Amino acid sequence: MLEKLIQYFVRAAGGSIEKTRLVKFLYLADLSAVKWMDKQLTDLNWYYGRYGPWDQSIDLVLKCMNEKEIELKKRKNGQIVIRVGSQCQPLENLQFAEGLELMLDNIQHEWSGGGHERFKELKNYIDNTEPILEIKECKPSKNIRLNLQREREKLLEEAIA
Repeated sequence: MLEKLIQYFVRAAGGSIEKTRLVKFLYLADLSAVKWMDKQLTDLNWYYGRYGPWDQSIDLVLKCMNEKEIELKKRKNGQIVIRVGSQCQPLENLQFAEGLELMLDNIQHEWSGGGHERFKELKNYIDNTEPILEIKECKPSKNIRLNLQREREKLLEEAIA
């Protein structure tokens, strides 16, 4: 599923997306799935690191997909951009369930483009999700695993109130 999500977000972004934005989109996809369907889309173990939610498996998958489904390009500023590769599936071939596709479309449309200011808004939004707020209270000194279920628990608490 992770490979399909990567291809989706690269395609939906017009064929090119920064790695940092892609990772945040993957986090939001898993978080939304837990919130609404009570299970993650991927097998990623999300941790909160220096730059936000992260799992080292993402780098491994990107490396395996490189020069096939995607192409990784490093900019002069060090930022990595992910582009459509020769074997990247068209959006219509990815065959997500309709509800899942709508959820992914919402993430893409809500947080794409807009330059640096829009990216800061995305980062701020993610920093205020329940799993991250929960660990920030602990003032972690190292990477700590995120509990994505906190987002669902908050939803259920609000429904009861």
